[in-house]
Amino acid sequence: ANEPDIIEPDLTQIDMSRTNLRAELVATIVSSNPYQSIAVINDQAARETEVYSIGDMLMNEATIIGIQRLQVILERSDGRKEYLNLEKEGKGGSAARTYQAKPKVQQVANTGGKGVKQVGENEYIIAKSEIENTLGDLSKVATQARIVPSFKNGKPVGFKLFSIRPKSIYAKIGIQNGDVINKINGYELNSPDKALEVYQRLKDSKTISIELERRGTKRNFKYQVR
Repeated sequence: ANEPDIIEPDLTQIDMSRTNLRAELVATIVSSNPYQSIAVINDQAARETEVYSIGDMLMNEATIIGIQRLQVILERSDGRKEYLNLEKEGKGGSAARTYQAKPKVQQVANTGGKGVKQVGENEYIIAKSEIENTLGDLSKVATQARIVPSFKNGKPVGFKLFSIRPKSIYAKIGIQNGDVINKINGYELNSPDKALEVYQRLKDSKTISIELERRGTKRNFKYQVR
């Protein structure tokens, strides 16, 4: 598929208006390569929060053509450009999150399951290069499975994964369709904002632990990074 044109946001343009879509920009990760940037957006009508990258359709109404530090640029079917801002102050006075991604590290060829070795029922050894490649291209990771918030008794408890692609990082580390990831390294994943914060902490971790729920049963996975 052809990549859409990238535009720089300029709110002084008379043809750029704030979108009237019922959507909230929750967080962004901005890369030096625009196509590796991602945005976490809450569809307020459907009450669903998902990860988007450039070229994705938002609410079947507009295409995302730009992801900036504080906003997302949208294009309607008639060519009109709109913007969705990341509010500086979120609910309860907590600041919304935005991150500047470091330049992507040099890629190491991914040959099937190499880079990850299972050493126990729920224990794995992960090559440091695999972690670097994963954290260096979050937008690619976000497209290797469908990830949606999971709720229990009306409260967010983590993120549910399905449509996991074969040979994806999720498949390599033992994650299955339907798994709900509750915690990573002890940090609760109760919001997209928290998930992005945990992502930032993983790059220097020597060990990684994941607590998840699989078909109603709690499971713990452990990973050593070498």
